[in-house]
Amino acid sequence: MRIDPRSEIAGIRALRIRDCIRRVRGFWVTPEYLARCLKVSASSASSLIESLVNLGILQESPASRADARHYDVTEYGSRFMLASGMKPIKRQTADRLVHELLERVERINSDQSYLHTVEYVGVFGSYLSDSATINDIDIAYSLKRRDDDSEHFMKRLAEKVQKAKDAGRRFSSYSDELSWPEVELLRALKGRSTAISLHSMDDEILRRTQLRELYRRPER
Repeated sequence: MRIDPRSEIAGIRALRIRDCIRRVRGFWVTPEYLARCLKVSASSASSLIESLVNLGILQESPASRADARHYDVTEYGSRFMLASGMKPIKRQTADRLVHELLERVERINSDQSYLHTVEYVGVFGSYLSDSATINDIDIAYSLKRRDDDSEHFMKRLAEKVQKAKDAGRRFSSYSDELSWPEVELLRALKGRSTAISLHSMDDEILRRTQLRELYRRPER
């Protein structure tokens, strides 16, 4: 599925709406949430909800009440969440990018400077179709800490964060510092390709998505 970057729903760019719905990660969508996320009025958010229901992206939840409307993402909405605004790429190009990604997986797993290993890589979405062009390459992944010793892991994490700070990187919160080893690894995994979209296996949407396994780290 592809979203035209210029398309709108209820007067709001579809890609902005997609990004907000992505962030709920398995929770309900509410008019109040969309108003905050999109920085629009309550009436605009209500109109948007109505449009998303009419389009089949959302459906009212059984838990919804007259004084508190809750909405679930439909199966079609799941595809909308994964939709790309990128121009389609040729199948041959997509195959090359997937091959290069798997090469990066091997390099990352053999590099002890990374605090995690890549345990699993799968692909889903338009790449699994028979189309000659691909909207984007949706990659599912899971990571694992190299070190089971929490104290040693935190010591290495602190060293890695300090090294990043020395190189000029700024962290806005302690949470950002804690996530830096994974962020660093995922940047290396993605490479410079704008056609690759990475999704953690913890993502709720992957529970209802067909996956094709590309890599599974051998048990050591």
